Amino acid sequence: IARCAGPPQMANKLLLTSPIFFFQCHNESESNRYLKKCDPCLNEENPCANNGSCRALSIETFTCNCLPGYHGERCENLIDACFDNPCKHQARCQTLSDGRFKCHCSSGFTGYRCESNIDDCIYNRCQNNGTCIDKINDFSCTCPTLFTGKYCEKKLNWCEENLNPCNNNGRCITKNTGYECECSLGWGGVNCTENLNDCSNHACQFGVCIDGLNGYTCKCDVGFTGKYCEIAPQLKSSFMKNISNISPTRCSSDVCSNNGICYEESSNMLRCRCYPGFIGDRCVMLKSIHSMTNDSYMKLPKPNVYPRSNITIVFSTTQNSGILVYFGYLGHLVAEVFMGRIRVSYDVGNSPGSVMFSYDTVNDGKKIKINF
Repeated sequence: IARCAGPPQMANKLLLTSPIFFFQCHNESESNRYLKKCDPCLNEENPCANNGSCRALSIETFTCNCLPGYHGERCENLIDACFDNPCKHQARCQTLSDGRFKCHCSSGFTGYRCESNIDDCIYNRCQNNGTCIDKINDFSCTCPTLFTGKYCEKKLNWCEENLNPCNNNGRCITKNTGYECECSLGWGGVNCTENLNDCSNHACQFGVCIDGLNGYTCKCDVGFTGKYCEIAPQLKSSFMKNISNISPTRCSSDVCSNNGICYEESSNMLRCRCYPGFIGDRCVMLKSIHSMTNDSYMKLPKPNVYPRSNITIVFSTTQNSGILVYFGYLGHLVAEVFMGRIRVSYDVGNSPGSVMFSYDTVNDGKKIKINF
């Protein structure tokens, strides 16, 4: 039976039954039978599973250093590399040895983790200059105006009954570059969706034009009637009764100008009820006019006022050019619409003449007022 030789307090003690905390190992060439008294890693063939390496911490304790892919106090557990699902886009994760994994990608994806969408447009099959749009395991073609189909392989006939883009009974005409709409009366625009402004050349004299479909109506000023508001208001019966008693010698036909009606007040003063558009004691002053067509004009007499006179023009137009007023007596003064703007030129004898333009364009159909 083996006994201890030392130290003195352990002399002659039985080797196998002595407590291990009394042992100190100095010669590693000794048999494991003795060395395991000092090294717990030698008590078994290898206390660490799966080829983990054992390291003694004290006579009784040890720790295991695990190979990749394993964990646990004795490396007894296999690491699940798929635990947090490292694969993207619904790919299937497969656990391999040594803590590795493999991703089996869904259709349309590639990469170590299936993170990349495969470019399905790499073999672009879109025809007729169509644009390929990549999708997931698929693609689509954005076609030019005249083509359709999955690959833009079909040429469109816009004038087919189920495609006809012309609205409001417009007639579709096939062209090499697409189509053209021949619109019904009153409609305009590329697809016949715009109600044309029939008030652009209206004939309303004393009223406001109300646009309709292929026509217009006139909303007359107070007292005026007629399709074009051309009928002036009638005098009240009491007024007509009063003027019927006027002596014809006093209210002669030349007292009131411009179709004005003469009447006598109680003070024996002659008065004139002027026809619409004229003012003054004898209705000789023109208050306003209304042009009926684009070719209308009015000739004014030579001005004979002192020290000055004013002309006010209120108009609206969509035309690019047109004369507003022309004065050619001893020099000239011209106001016109020129290239969409108001141009004023004048010459008072000190040539060359002067020319001015408006900053804004005026051919947008809005009402414009200018004073001279």
